[in-house]
Amino acid sequence: MLSKYMNPQKISEILKDESAELDENFPPLVNIKDIYHGVSVEYEILIKELSEKEKINNDLMNKILKKIHLMIETDKNKLIIFIGYNSENYKYHINHGINSTIIALIGGMELKFSEEELSELGIAGLFHDLGMRKIPESIISKNEKLSEEEYDQIKTHPVIAYKYLEDKDVFSKNILDAILQHHEQNNGKGYPQKLKSDKISKFAKILSIADAIESQIAFRSYREKRSSYNAIKEILKNTNNSFDNTYLEAFINAFSIYPPGTLVQMNNNSIGTVFSVVPYFPLKPQVKIIIDEFGDKITKDLIKDLSNEKDLFIVRVLNDEEYMNRR
Repeated sequence: MLSKYMNPQKISEILKDESAELDENFPPLVNIKDIYHGVSVEYEILIKELSEKEKINNDLMNKILKKIHLMIETDKNKLIIFIGYNSENYKYHINHGINSTIIALIGGMELKFSEEELSELGIAGLFHDLGMRKIPESIISKNEKLSEEEYDQIKTHPVIAYKYLEDKDVFSKNILDAILQHHEQNNGKGYPQKLKSDKISKFAKILSIADAIESQIAFRSYREKRSSYNAIKEILKNTNNSFDNTYLEAFINAFSIYPPGTLVQMNNNSIGTVFSVVPYFPLKPQVKIIIDEFGDKITKDLIKDLSNEKDLFIVRVLNDEEYMNRR
């Protein structure tokens, strides 16, 4: 229930334009949209050249990875927000590859990977779903549940990518194994080889989580995209022991239980948006208060670091719709 002090009309007006609220409360990185757009264009060229010329453009690939690293290192939190909100003109074959690479590298950095390891992980991320380009678009964009035969076709994509890139003889075994195994599961119920636990490469374990997070927060033809919070919540269930807990914990620490951009209600009935993750305090991020306890919009920057607040904490995660429906 909303507090008696809340004014749903005011709140819905403040929250009705998601993109405007993002710009107002989370100013994008300097040229982040331009950088991301540039990476998207270059990535499309990279894949097109690979398809047409049967050759990897290493210079272009490294340029893309450098830009991705730059965005992460400049401000990881705002980049996570951007990925979560950037659904405009989403193209699976382009954005999924880029976003999954970003998320995987954030996990790799949290795990203190070396530069060489991050490089291999990044390359694996860029090409991990290359085989999906051989799957009929009618299956990828299908609005209904896939038939068993269609799902079997989907499950061939890691092998397709692995064999295609192995023939090029340019990538290390670490990269190729990550691409082949990124849908394997810790419990042995994944594909294509049904590998278990220590038989799965560490890069594949990271990519499997990154791929799952991206698939949750991104647009899909068969469902609406989920918030970053709900994506993390879904991954955290891990009820069937699909993911390696060591790597899962790294992602929890990097993204928090409440990823940047999550809309939350505090115990004093104020509302805020998660501004930044506080390392080792997954339940206590920094929150930018946007609506006070009386339902009035805050006109100045007010950021609360919950790790330093004894009497202020998050009580629930919110979304726009529940306020829209209370007009």
